[in-house]
Amino acid sequence: MINIAVLDDENELLAEYQRQIPYLLKKNKIDGELIIATDSPDEFLEKVKSRNINICILDINLRTNTNGMHIAKQIRENDYPCEIIFMTGFLEYTLKAFDVQAFNYIQKPGWDELEKTLVKYKEQNVLRRAKKTVSIKCGPEVYFINCDNIFCIEHVGTKTTVYTNFSEYQTYEGLEELVKRIEDDRFTRIHRSAFINTEFIEKIDFKNKEVSLINGSTYKIGPKFYDEIKSIIDRR
Repeated sequence: MINIAVLDDENELLAEYQRQIPYLLKKNKIDGELIIATDSPDEFLEKVKSRNINICILDINLRTNTNGMHIAKQIRENDYPCEIIFMTGFLEYTLKAFDVQAFNYIQKPGWDELEKTLVKYKEQNVLRRAKKTVSIKCGPEVYFINCDNIFCIEHVGTKTTVYTNFSEYQTYEGLEELVKRIEDDRFTRIHRSAFINTEFIEKIDFKNKEVSLINGSTYKIGPKFYDEIKSIIDRR
């Protein structure tokens, strides 16, 4: 699942983003969603902070006290795990885009180029997922775990536990730090102390506000994450 956030100060272009992005995703069979398209830098950054945003599309020139390049630097300084795409009419910032590791720099209104960029991201994401493993330090031992086998990652007390269909692994690494290293959009936060692999969901019980996985485990849905879990239905 690819979650996209857009920041631009042109209302007409924001409306076009809301039409074009769902169309391009569907056309290219990309499992994705436009989470937000806004002219407010604060609103944009709140979504980037609170949700698992994979792609940020930014204009450079904004009618505010900041600009898209400054927003991109904030994203990198806070180490948010997302790609940055600039879509702007200001080509003189092309070289500066390298400073924030931009995925692409597109001249407005480059819908064809944006389509190619989304397809490229999808292809690279598939390659990253292929037999991807994550290292887990458990005391004096380090295990290399296939991310495809992880059902849930949960933090209780001082330890984070990784549950797979073969075993359980406990580490003192923080929950968010571990999930950030995994960098896999299949993992969704279900409450403050746990992420689940959405591919292993068997049932969502909205009445009791809980999710059941195919291994028989159940997890309560935290109030802040209810909408995110609910959106899983729309993706399938």
